[in-house]
Amino acid sequence: MRDPAKNVLLTRLSSELAVLTGQPPPSYRKLYLMILDGQLPEVEMNEHGRYEAPRDSLPRIAKAVGLTVAELPRRPARKPAGRAVLPNEAAAA
Repeated sequence: MRDPAKNVLLTRLSSELAVLTGQPPPSYRKLYLMILDGQLPEVEMNEHGRYEAPRDSLPRIAKAVGLTVAELPRRPARKPAGRAVLPNEAAAA
């Protein structure tokens, strides 16, 4: 069974590129033609005859189709939450 956390089907590739870059993605047809022309070697046919790409290759694919990957703002590290005190523990203290 296909793992969506590791691979992206061609039918979802445009949407994933839009999320990654924040730009209008190429159409399914453009991506398909680029695959057929050998311009996207990361995208391969799986055992079910459907094209898919490894999720970690999405930045390379975005660059190949002329998109730039959006820089995500870095969040400061959060402090771990303290242990919750249960009602029965509060009464014992």
